[in-house]
Amino acid sequence: MRSQGTLLAAWIRPLLNYLHAAGHDPDPILKKVGIVAEPLGLPGARLCVDQLRALWGEASKLTGNPYMGLMLSRWGDQLRGDTMLTAMITSRDMEEACRRMCRISHLVCDAVDLTLEEDSRDLRLVYELTEEEGMGFSDAGLNLALLPVLTMMEQGVVDRKSIRRIELNRAHPGQEGAQYLASLLPCNIIYGCARDSVVFDRLATKQQNPFWNPALAQASESLALDELAQLGKQSIVNRVTGLITKHLSGGEPHQQLVAQELSITPRHLQRRLKQQGYSFSQLLEQVRRELACHHLCRQDLSLAEIARQLGFQDQSNFCKAFKRWQGETPSQYRRRQTPLH
Repeated sequence: MRSQGTLLAAWIRPLLNYLHAAGHDPDPILKKVGIVAEPLGLPGARLCVDQLRALWGEASKLTGNPYMGLMLSRWGDQLRGDTMLTAMITSRDMEEACRRMCRISHLVCDAVDLTLEEDSRDLRLVYELTEEEGMGFSDAGLNLALLPVLTMMEQGVVDRKSIRRIELNRAHPGQEGAQYLASLLPCNIIYGCARDSVVFDRLATKQQNPFWNPALAQASESLALDELAQLGKQSIVNRVTGLITKHLSGGEPHQQLVAQELSITPRHLQRRLKQQGYSFSQLLEQVRRELACHHLCRQDLSLAEIARQLGFQDQSNFCKAFKRWQGETPSQYRRRQTPLH
């Protein structure tokens, strides 16, 4: 069954930097799994979870390391400015940070539900796929889900000793795999559990964070909640935009193709977009316009290549469309974006 979940595109930056550091060029992998690199930097850009799974699978094969996600916290500075992480890192203590993460985690990935359970001794952060996503949490998914907690340890927000254990809903990976995981995670790991969760020492989670900033934490959470509310309204728009971007280089994508990928009828898709104030043709034009402006800032792409990547039949049609959008030709726009030396 195809996933309907999405992930904030900025959260794959640590993975791309890990690949760079390991001597691998991530661009061919992105292209292979249908991810267009340029839009990843756009504010609020999102990826389909299916694309993430494919990307993770290719990266794991390339590096030979299925557990590389547990090492990505070393590249956590690539997420600097992320509203959820900022809210967590400036919280009073780890307990408050976890509560904030549960409230706003769908902003990062709407395919996973986070809940917090507590007793006098433990604080348990539970990861479960949403009902729409079905059962079972992949290694790649859990590795990425642990990134906020591991990043907070790297940043010195929480003591590594505060994690009692990690409980995993999967079979034991064998002695070699278990030893490797133990070298990456600072706690006991228990396999064959009913759910995936991180169990903290309750008392340790109440130790004050040296980076506590109440005003910044609250402001970041409020911003994240506003973004999350908007995401809820625009979820179908985000998914359609992502699928249009995915298929553009193969020619102009049609509404029927996108509806098929979403497992709905074209009429249903049309109705849902109309409810959000959009049409399919408007979104297609919006994606093309944004990508065209990004591509034209790169001097290594010819106008013919840009036209092809945007799904136009030829360069002439691209130039006519761009002049309609921007009031100037692609060449004029490119000259204005080129710094003078």
